[in-house]
Amino acid sequence: MHRCHRVLLLLLFLCVGWQTSVSRAAQDNTAELISSAQRASRLGKYGFAIHALKQARLLAPTAQLLFEIAEAYRQRFLVKRAAYDRLQALNHYQAYLDSAPQGADSSAARRAVSNLEAIDPKTDPRAMAKAAAAERIATRLSVTASVLGGQVVIDGGQPQKLPLLSTITPGVHILVVSAAGYQNRTQQLTAKKGSVHIVQVALKPEPARLKVTTSVGAAVHVDGRFVGVAPLEEAIEAEPGTRTIAVLLNGHEPHSEALKLERGVTHELDVSLAVTRQRIGASVLLAGGGAAIASGIVFGVLATVKAADADDTFDPQEEQRVLAASDDLRVVSAMTAGIGLGLSLAGGTLFVLDEPRQSRQERTQPTKASRTTLSIAPHGPGLGATLRLRF
Repeated sequence: MHRCHRVLLLLLFLCVGWQTSVSRAAQDNTAELISSAQRASRLGKYGFAIHALKQARLLAPTAQLLFEIAEAYRQRFLVKRAAYDRLQALNHYQAYLDSAPQGADSSAARRAVSNLEAIDPKTDPRAMAKAAAAERIATRLSVTASVLGGQVVIDGGQPQKLPLLSTITPGVHILVVSAAGYQNRTQQLTAKKGSVHIVQVALKPEPARLKVTTSVGAAVHVDGRFVGVAPLEEAIEAEPGTRTIAVLLNGHEPHSEALKLERGVTHELDVSLAVTRQRIGASVLLAGGGAAIASGIVFGVLATVKAADADDTFDPQEEQRVLAASDDLRVVSAMTAGIGLGLSLAGGTLFVLDEPRQSRQERTQPTKASRTTLSIAPHGPGLGATLRLRF
């Protein structure tokens, strides 16, 4: 039994929740229809206003909507002088007075009835029947966007300015809503015969786009955020506004600049990175070290050749002289190779340490060339040595 009670309570809660959501959706739809009707009245689209108000009254049958419908018919009668509009205005005013005889607009309704009854336009039954039939089958569309200056293209036709209040044929239609600086929005609509369809489109702003051309392998940052490594095949998307663009590459001077990015515009930035003095110095050291090592090898080969010549000499004094020359060449070879190795190690160290070091704060402003200091400090009391290399 307890389980049955729980199931019944759950079903009750679900039904209440469903009814609440349906009621809320109906209220929202009613508000949209009334808002569209008011917009249509301001633009002189009284037929659209009447249709929207009638559809709203099907969702919320209030007396006030009867008065609003009567007002729309009266306004259209004053413009077109059609007997059908006069009759419909009188009928809806009377229905309002019957529903709310002491309503807020009852005095205005009575004055309007009196004025309309004083007018006796020619009545053509066929024209009135035709107007009533056209009103029943009319299918209307209202399209608005979240931004001003938008337009809509229906089924690939000509662009039409928004807000749009128009008639449309029943069936499936494709709407493309656009505005300068915003992303296009495509929406499918199934229009039902005799209904008013309200389409409200929220457009998303287009991002700003940035194409950066720079050295291969350079890291690109926008406001301190890494976005990619050159070459970048696609443009970078960023929020419009002033953005700090930083381009970093090992062995090159860091580049940073502020750039104002506009919505929907593709900006191009061409950055030439200068080689750092540290990288130049490292290259010189590596080249010198390589040359010294090569020279040491050459001297070593010459020493070996001299030693071989000494073996072929029968004169002891000459042999001693050649062996001494061979030993001298070996010493020179060792010293030259050692110097070359030292230069190569120093150059390699400077090459590896030549990184553009930028903190998050530094990336928001142009940076100066960094200085590299190489320190050597052996441990032990009374011992200490420091080697500083600055570029």
